[in-house]
Amino acid sequence: IGIRLSLGAGRGRLIRQLLTESLMLAIPAGLAGFLVSRTAIEAGLRIMYATLPTDMALIVPHISLPPDIRVFGFMLMAAFASALLFGLAPAIQSTRADVMLAARGEFTSDVRPMRLRNTLVVVQITVCALLLICSGVLIRGESAMRSFDVGFRTHGVIGMALPEKGRPVILERLKSDPTVQGMAAAASIPLNGILPPVLISAGVGAKTSDAWYNYVSPEFFSLLDIPILEGRNFTAEEARSGAPVVIISQLTARRLWPNGNAMGREIFIRHDEQRNWGSELPRYPAARVVGVTRNIISCSIPYGPDAPLVYFPATTSSHSILVRVNGNVENARLRLDKELSTLAGEDIEDIHSMDQAFALSVYMFRAGSWVGMLLGGLALALTLSGIYGVLSYLVTQRTKEIGIRMALGANIGAVTRLVMTQSMRLAVVGIGLGTALALGVSRFLASHLVFINTFDLLAYAAGVFLVVAASLGAAYFPSRRAARIDPVTTLRYD
Repeated sequence: IGIRLSLGAGRGRLIRQLLTESLMLAIPAGLAGFLVSRTAIEAGLRIMYATLPTDMALIVPHISLPPDIRVFGFMLMAAFASALLFGLAPAIQSTRADVMLAARGEFTSDVRPMRLRNTLVVVQITVCALLLICSGVLIRGESAMRSFDVGFRTHGVIGMALPEKGRPVILERLKSDPTVQGMAAAASIPLNGILPPVLISAGVGAKTSDAWYNYVSPEFFSLLDIPILEGRNFTAEEARSGAPVVIISQLTARRLWPNGNAMGREIFIRHDEQRNWGSELPRYPAARVVGVTRNIISCSIPYGPDAPLVYFPATTSSHSILVRVNGNVENARLRLDKELSTLAGEDIEDIHSMDQAFALSVYMFRAGSWVGMLLGGLALALTLSGIYGVLSYLVTQRTKEIGIRMALGANIGAVTRLVMTQSMRLAVVGIGLGTALALGVSRFLASHLVFINTFDLLAYAAGVFLVVAASLGAAYFPSRRAARIDPVTTLRYD
């Protein structure tokens, strides 16, 4: 470039040449990126279907994501924009140089371009640290979630939503099935979504409290091994008549009567048709507490134990059905699905094992941690390339300086430390910013998901260690190249 400028080449022509070179790099990279993305999408879909819980994979439709001309066009436009954005600035910078300096390969003494390069590397390190730390926090949360006790039995239990047509025949068939050890009913099967809300209070004029409610048969608690800690279960007569009695969770009892016994007390139910949805609330204004049960997770594992929960009595002649089976649960589920669909004359809308429902609740969270790991890995690769590129360029720009240092007695260790210090200075700034951002993201996640630990030291330490290791690794080769500079050869440049 210096020779071209000295021979009278115009800046416009040189800028066009440099932009053309940028486009020759960017356009093939965009095409390669499109091919890589297609491979990644297909691999992602295969992994998703391979890792879905077994009985959920049967009902999840197979989707196809064929190539789209709009996506392809967007990728080419992104490549073109990248070429202009990251090719124009160096082109303008290099063609502004003094002819004599440019002829010697010294384009500018301005420190702003180096600051810009350092800023870009710091941004890469920041994003890398953010993603790696957040991925670690998610993975640790998913591990805690998998080992968490949901408060009831899931093994050997199958939940199903029966159609109204043929329901009595289906119930009789379930009662006579030799593999079915027990049967219960519930308006909402645990781990099957959000329960409907209700407003309750401990007395007339007392402060109302938000709660959830569910209709269950007397067999519900024993079938799922949910202990009744105080009081008793519903009776069959109370279930048939819909008597004004309730069983409440420990949390409900503590919320309404923090310093007293809940047994025999009355819960007042506030009817609010705009708020209540799902199963219709009973029409009596108050109900007597006959039992207190253990807290469980009825809705979704990532959100933790239920809010205050109220159980109303019901019979097995209505609502969804839970059955406990012996032997292989998946074989029993497939057999029951086929037989009951034949009796009903239509497919059973939903039939799944509780173990699979548990796995599905955790799966979404696990998939999120996998995506975070993948993005963190890509960010780590970008960090490696960014630090390596900047330091390699730095060594090239400072060849004369390093040669003079070595001619004046600097040893290999001193030169290596010079380059490594530059790397670690960028790494420290990026890690500090990334850790601060990760702390904010973790706090946000922890406010919505009970299994997230905002201050998970192991996750933070692992993320920081990976970034530091990557920074040292990326700086190693440029530092070794700087240490091998021959001062005699370098000083001949002038």
